[in-house]
Amino acid sequence: MCHTGVFVGLSTLDVIQLVDRLPGANEKVVALDMVTAAGGPAANAAVAFAALGGRPTLVTRVGNDPAGELVISELTSRGVKVINASSDTPTVVASIMVTAGTGERAVVSAADSGRSWRGGESDFGGGLLDEIKPEVLVVDSYETDISIPMARQAKQHGIPVLLDVGSKKAWTMAQLPHTDMAVVSSDYLPGGAMPIVEDLFGAGVPNGAITAGADPIIYWLGGKPRLYELPVLPIEVVDTLGAGDFFHGVLAFFIAEAGLSKKNLERGLLLATSFASISVKSFGSRAWLRNLRGNKI
Repeated sequence: MCHTGVFVGLSTLDVIQLVDRLPGANEKVVALDMVTAAGGPAANAAVAFAALGGRPTLVTRVGNDPAGELVISELTSRGVKVINASSDTPTVVASIMVTAGTGERAVVSAADSGRSWRGGESDFGGGLLDEIKPEVLVVDSYETDISIPMARQAKQHGIPVLLDVGSKKAWTMAQLPHTDMAVVSSDYLPGGAMPIVEDLFGAGVPNGAITAGADPIIYWLGGKPRLYELPVLPIEVVDTLGAGDFFHGVLAFFIAEAGLSKKNLERGLLLATSFASISVKSFGSRAWLRNLRGNKI
């Protein structure tokens, strides 16, 4: 069975360079390697979903410019169907330097041109869920004028909604009531896990997980605020770019396949962690896909 998912959020063109060290003021460094690929939380998650055999549709905004053409072409080549909500703004381009030996990143990108919050709601994706009948809807913190009404509609149709949030935004509270599972970073709120759990669970999110790099994942499931920990195995990190996004894509695939029960979600979190760990072992956001052979859900 080919599982379907709809992803709504940001797409960028990432120019990724591997360097021995970051340059200082007025200094040039020679890149050890360089790749270009589409980026953005929803876009990368859709790529992971497709790599596992799923059929993802990505609703996003890219400009009618050469960078936008590259983004759509690369995503399409990865098995992602792209629906471009016509944009009069240029495609976001991100320049990323990854330090060899540590996997640490330095990122420079253009402003999101209002993609994170436009105010109001759009009916752009109004009939999309009825047409595709996805088994999961994944949204990030961007293109919320499209994703919020779609998430509301998904809840009404019994389609699980997975929310990807790094740090809490001013508009996050508008997303939480329509969320079945939220996966956030430890930067979501200061003060550790409890303020994050209280914020998300208090907003009615029945399932959630907090990621913190190499530290254990903290999660709660089944509408009960009892906290569990999932250890993250130590690995040699080459490049962490996109690892969190791929985590969401794998988890979304598992939700599409197995549903939202506590037992299934625990296994889904474990598998998402395993696949994200594969992704950080190679440079760039796409080389890891070659390592998926033999790793099936």
